[in-house]
Amino acid sequence: MKRALLKAATKLFAENGYEKVSIKAIAEEAGVTSGMIAYYFGGKGGLYREVLHSLFLAYEKRLPRLIEETKKQKGCRELMKEYFSAACQIYEDNPYYSMIICREGSNPTGEFKALLREHEQRMGGDYLRHLVQHCIDSGAMRADVPPGVLARLLSLTANYYRIPISLHDILHPYEEFDLQAYFDLLGDLFFTGLEKRD
Repeated sequence: MKRALLKAATKLFAENGYEKVSIKAIAEEAGVTSGMIAYYFGGKGGLYREVLHSLFLAYEKRLPRLIEETKKQKGCRELMKEYFSAACQIYEDNPYYSMIICREGSNPTGEFKALLREHEQRMGGDYLRHLVQHCIDSGAMRADVPPGVLARLLSLTANYYRIPISLHDILHPYEEFDLQAYFDLLGDLFFTGLEKRD
């Protein structure tokens, strides 16, 4: 029952946004009574926090392996591609997560801000900023780009990919968008533009 509520809430929050989703709608989508939301999550806010937590948990299951790869002195181009590949897999496994991220990125709720900070603390800080700094320190990447700004650009490109897909689908409705090719290309393009040249 708890899993059914999480699944229903994730779908509805993704499609409609937190404010527009009622407890009744979530309960109906899950096929349970409204009281179950209060019983399991303490209310709509607690359920939304659990949905966001599951989103960050999806990253936390994959990022430790990527952090270990960084320590193995792998090439920065490969590390960038692995990050984009991980993001691609997370969103293929959980398609509604990207919709929630797009909503939260443009107008973040207090819950999202708090959980994002907690997520970064659990991961030992801003993973992407550490990745960028690692690539600069190793001499593989240009040092004239601020790591914090570049980290946000990487995040924007990986996590808000639904926007270019939506535009593609509007402009070219009969042409399939190759998501894996998109993420593969991102890793190459980012590193090519940032690669340190003698």
